[in-house]
Amino acid sequence: MNLFAWVRVVHVVSVILWIGGVSFVTSILLSPATSFESLDQRLKIFALVERRFVRQARLMVLLAGGSGLWMMHILGGWNWLVQPSFWWLHLMLFTWTVFTVFLFVVEPLGHGRMKALVQRDPEVAWRRLRIMHVILWILLLVTVICAVAGSHGAF
Repeated sequence: MNLFAWVRVVHVVSVILWIGGVSFVTSILLSPATSFESLDQRLKIFALVERRFVRQARLMVLLAGGSGLWMMHILGGWNWLVQPSFWWLHLMLFTWTVFTVFLFVVEPLGHGRMKALVQRDPEVAWRRLRIMHVILWILLLVTVICAVAGSHGAF
């Protein structure tokens, strides 16, 4: 297998693990159907899972971004960024940037604020977590659909 094939393998696997984690957290852990005994218990379980998942998410986002840029370099695709027909590539870069900023800047800096909100009003904190994750999950799903279709000539 050539270098490009291995870089693509890293890219696809990292995207699968990244999006799979977000899907699990959003559709299972934060699901309205989740019935724990109390809101406090829901928040504690979320915090436990999130602490473990955030390391994986950060690594996978870095691998997805690095391998994506490396594939662009191997293919000589930098000029695609100025072609309107490659709008789906811009969507991938936008989504990656949103998650990178969130995971490496917003989440660490906002952790104390969220903890204070949980203490002050746990129901509002839970609702915000759910809404934020649903929005990010939808962004990921739309991006994957557009990227797969676009990279296979649909647009």
